[in-house]
Amino acid sequence: MTKLYLCDISNFIKEAKENEKFLEGFFDKIGVERMQYILNKKKAEDRARSLGAALLLLFALQKEIPEIKTLPDFSYKENDKPYIQGLSNIFFNLSHTKNIVTCVISDKEVGVDIEHIRDLKETTIRKVFTDKEKKRVQGERKGYIRLWTMKEAYAKLTGKGLKEILDGLEIIETEENIKIQKLNQDIRKTSCSYVVAEGEIFDAYECSYLYSVCTKIPCVVQQIYTKWEEL
Repeated sequence: MTKLYLCDISNFIKEAKENEKFLEGFFDKIGVERMQYILNKKKAEDRARSLGAALLLLFALQKEIPEIKTLPDFSYKENDKPYIQGLSNIFFNLSHTKNIVTCVISDKEVGVDIEHIRDLKETTIRKVFTDKEKKRVQGERKGYIRLWTMKEAYAKLTGKGLKEILDGLEIIETEENIKIQKLNQDIRKTSCSYVVAEGEIFDAYECSYLYSVCTKIPCVVQQIYTKWEEL
């Protein structure tokens, strides 16, 4: 069971920017701890994105456990990766950028990343991508963002974050699957993680986004598109 939820919150963000009290109507759904985390963000759009991701997670959890009425507080593992106490059989990960939020839930460790398509700095390209990857992409920005989401999803799967990317990861694409391994390690002798879902989504303004989901074991991912009014 691995489900990826995607939601365009363009109008949600617009409402939050126009009415500073708009978000307060949702706080009873997410608990005090998460509410305080959101309120600490300075910009209205950042508060809206963070709240949107939390509401999407609650929406996803309620599909699995209808009895849940509010988002449980998070606990954190040694690598600062969040989990929900009492729900040890459900793993989750969140990502958001500009007008899109995404949430993945699974019965196994999982990571997700979504990015809006844009130009990356040359210094980022040099640090993050291997010579093979740069040759494969041939300078096309969509290709770089695609590989970035895969590496970021892997980093979020492990809980090591940006350091994992900069330490060197390589994307190995074959007809059968897409694997991610540590740079310069023999793919036959090391455990790999897998990109089990990827795709493109557009927001209400026709801006384009790419996303990837990563797990340690190949699996099928059900992709679910949700309207923010349902949250």
